Amino acid sequence: MTRRIHRIVLLFVLLLGCAGMNYMQAATYSGTCGAAGNEANVMWAVDTESGVLSISGTGAMKDYNTVASLNGLRTPWRNYGTYVKTLIIGSGITHVGVTAFSLTCGSIKDVYVSWTGASIPTANMISLFPVKLHIPCGQSANYTNKNWINLYTLVEETHGTCGANGTNLIWALSCDNKTLTIHGTGAMVHYWAYEDIPWWNYRGSIQRIVIEEGVTTIGNHAFVQCSNLTSVSLPNTLTAISYLAFGHCTGLPTLVIPSSVTSMAGMFIHNTPSLTDVYVSWTGDAVPDMPADIHPHDASQKRLHIPCGQAANYIAKGWNTKFTLEQENTHYTITVESDDLSMGTVDAIKIDN
Repeated sequence: MTRRIHRIVLLFVLLLGCAGMNYMQAATYSGTCGAAGNEANVMWAVDTESGVLSISGTGAMKDYNTVASLNGLRTPWRNYGTYVKTLIIGSGITHVGVTAFSLTCGSIKDVYVSWTGASIPTANMISLFPVKLHIPCGQSANYTNKNWINLYTLVEETHGTCGANGTNLIWALSCDNKTLTIHGTGAMVHYWAYEDIPWWNYRGSIQRIVIEEGVTTIGNHAFVQCSNLTSVSLPNTLTAISYLAFGHCTGLPTLVIPSSVTSMAGMFIHNTPSLTDVYVSWTGDAVPDMPADIHPHDASQKRLHIPCGQAANYIAKGWNTKFTLEQENTHYTITVESDDLSMGTVDAIKIDN
């Protein structure tokens, strides 16, 4: 009897473990949502971690009905609607399903589309709450003609995805090609070939990079050769800066690295002759080892601004071999959110408690 009880308990524990494992791993849900005769050609996917619902493929979406009794006409992503904050509709979609997103309109804040000219479908997505519709540059008039202006606030920009998990991160470049913003949840893609970097052709125009809260890793070569870059804003969710991330950004004067960053690849600021001041706030045992080959060509002219009383900790980790250490009160960067793209970041120094 004792032996049988042990087996039952063990089996119960194993079942719980498997159930828990499946639950934790099931962060992405997907299926088809094409119109009749086109069902499999249009796909939907929800990433519950990043809050992105994406519609991809070619052809028309199915029209839906929100009446609960008509189960066959209800949206397949209805159970995940509360997770959705961002909607991405691919350029191959020719018809957006009627009431397809009505169960999500309070949670969705941003919709990204890339139709241009005659390919823009007539708007039938009703929004009862403020929602931004991100459209390609120079297309406001075309979207206005298709009734989108009456339902959404139009934002012109060049945009796409850059997440390691597909659509978990979105990049957006202002139409003057000066401000690059990355938002979402999780890690960026690691780029191994320069031509694979989505904003590569605009690298000489980018002056400001804003990485929003939620992004955890800057990918390899992400902003390499952005030669006119002068301002970078990094989030407190960032934990890793990868190889040559800011390499050859020859015009960058300062960089503030959040204390959340624990991993920095060698050469992440390689060949940055204008970068004279780097601000950090690690203390005690949290001070990381200085990355190898951090900036071998212009090391003598850089100052590392560190918290007061922490010089010994930074010397122990080798930072004094590449930087002149400057002890000061904690440095803060305050990011002011605004639709005015001309606004930058406000730097502040804490002077008392």
